[in-house]
Amino acid sequence: YYNWTPKAAVDDLMGHLKNIADSFKGKDALVTIAMDGENAWEYYSNDGHDFLNAFYQRLSEADFVKTVTVKEYLESHKPEHKIKHLAAGSWIYGEFSKWINNPLKNKAWEYLAIARKELEDNLKALPQEKKDLIWKQMYICEGSDWFWWYGDGQQDFDALFRMHLSNFYSLLDKPVPDYLKRPLSA
Repeated sequence: YYNWTPKAAVDDLMGHLKNIADSFKGKDALVTIAMDGENAWEYYSNDGHDFLNAFYQRLSEADFVKTVTVKEYLESHKPEHKIKHLAAGSWIYGEFSKWINNPLKNKAWEYLAIARKELEDNLKALPQEKKDLIWKQMYICEGSDWFWWYGDGQQDFDALFRMHLSNFYSLLDKPVPDYLKRPLSA
């Protein structure tokens, strides 16, 4: 859609959603639209803001669409079948080696898993405002770009990742682990 006007792109996408809704004749159907968080938007006019604003506006006005997360949908629509095979879905190589199977990437994942466990262990005791801030910091740490770049000589990403994980511990009022005070490659 990046070559289209935002209105034409949104009209087309909403048309596809309407066709799906019509084909299900009033039955519920989950349509998942997964949009890249960064790479595509630089090709859109105004970095995609015009398209996204128009799309979200039209979604909110449509009487044949209800926006939900996959989790919300599954809470009210229990699965009837198990998926026997699920493809990786990665656009690069069709697998996940860009994010795993490198000693530095794996170490970063380990540090993130420790932090996530720390969050789960301490979350209940926190006031909601602090929870929101800590979750926001955790989501920053869970961004896929950290793991994309590990092992490719990107020291700046290592320093930023460790800084964000350190910020997470500070927000949680926990001491920053010593291993976050030195590069992962050390």
